[in-house]
Amino acid sequence: MKPSSYQHNEFFAHRPLPGVTFKHNDAVDIVGGDYAGNSGSIVGLDELGEDPCYLVELGSGQDVFISQSCLCLAEA
Repeated sequence: MKPSSYQHNEFFAHRPLPGVTFKHNDAVDIVGGDYAGNSGSIVGLDELGEDPCYLVELGSGQDVFISQSCLCLAEA
C-alpha cells in the first residue's frame, strides 16, 4: 500500500514507521535484484507492507525503486 501523507512526513522527519528499516538519506548497498552491486541513497518511500519499497538514488544519479529485502546499510 502507498504511504499516507502522514507516513511520508514521518519518514522524511526520520521518525520510525512499523516495518520500515531505512530512513531518508540513509546510504545503502543494493544486495539483490537487477541493481545488485550498486550503492545509493534513500530518497523516498514508495510502498509499505511486508517488504517496503524505496526510491533509491544511485551513485550515477539514476533513481530506481528497490525493495527493502534487497538493501543493506552501507558501511561507513
